[in-house]
Amino acid sequence: MDIYKKLKVKTYINAWDAVSAYGSSRMEEETLLAMREAATRFVHIEELQKAVGREIAKMTDNEAAYVVAGTAAGMLMASAVCMVRHPEPELFAMLPDASELRNEFILLRERKTSVGYAIKAAGGKVIDVAFGQHVTLEDVERAITPKTCAIVYCDTQVLSMRCPPLRALTLLAAYAYSGEKSFLDAAYLCNDFHNGANPNGTTMTSGLGYRCPVRFLDFTSYADGIAEFVPGITPYRNTYGIARDDVRLAHGLYYGKRPEAGFAGISKSLLPLSLRGGRELAEDESAKLLSRAWPIWRRWANVELYSVAASEYTVWETIAPAAAATGLLLDRAYPPEPGAKERVPAADITQLPGYAPLP
Repeated sequence: MDIYKKLKVKTYINAWDAVSAYGSSRMEEETLLAMREAATRFVHIEELQKAVGREIAKMTDNEAAYVVAGTAAGMLMASAVCMVRHPEPELFAMLPDASELRNEFILLRERKTSVGYAIKAAGGKVIDVAFGQHVTLEDVERAITPKTCAIVYCDTQVLSMRCPPLRALTLLAAYAYSGEKSFLDAAYLCNDFHNGANPNGTTMTSGLGYRCPVRFLDFTSYADGIAEFVPGITPYRNTYGIARDDVRLAHGLYYGKRPEAGFAGISKSLLPLSLRGGRELAEDESAKLLSRAWPIWRRWANVELYSVAASEYTVWETIAPAAAATGLLLDRAYPPEPGAKERVPAADITQLPGYAPLP
């Protein structure tokens, strides 16, 4: 019997993201096998944490890593470290009584989240700055006191943090507050990523660079009678992995039943027979096989105009941050390249380099 049915717990179709409150994400078989093996013996947990942390830090190119049970636990641990700052056991033993430590956290957030509770659980005091409003540098400076130990930025828009220019603005704000050069370097990396230093070698703004987005969801571009789409648009561009629409529409035909249309549904993989061993695959099986066999750069490809997540855009989340981050990082104004002002829209968009992105 299904464990959730036995417990009378309702299951969900996760249409959001890897969120702790909904079980984070489903585990691969490889992960489950490793957990099963690990559960057969006893080890010193502190030693295990250090060993696993080293491996994860190496794989993710970070200075250090620590495994925690979800986002809130991670925030609690980080808050404790911010207050203590030195590896002194007697100071950690004081927590959650942090009255004698620097324990104020300036929290920048757009809406109510559980982050504040995690900080408080560690013994921190939350100072909300312009909660739900636009935050200025002056707002933050006024909130800083001798008891301030950290400034916390919480973006509740999960998708927006996947937009490199918007993340660049966050990093630039951190650089302005702290003067820490690593924030500036990270902002440059985000901007480089946007400007073409990504697996497709394509910029993320139409009309920008040699290869750029050619097709996206823009009504003006459909209606103006000009073949080439409007320049200056920054669509989300990719779904950071193999788009599900690709699995369903390009490398397979997976459609559910439509009784009202007399359609019985179809489940058919279009992957080469040699790749799938001559057998038919379910949608999830096809997706897993594709993730192992497809070159990494191709995983960025989308079925444009069919994948809304890749083809839509917003001014505040994609277009404005791209322009603002670039402007902040430039050391001066640069004139357009020779011939840029004389360029006319292409008569056939299939001839543009960005029409079919290649690495």
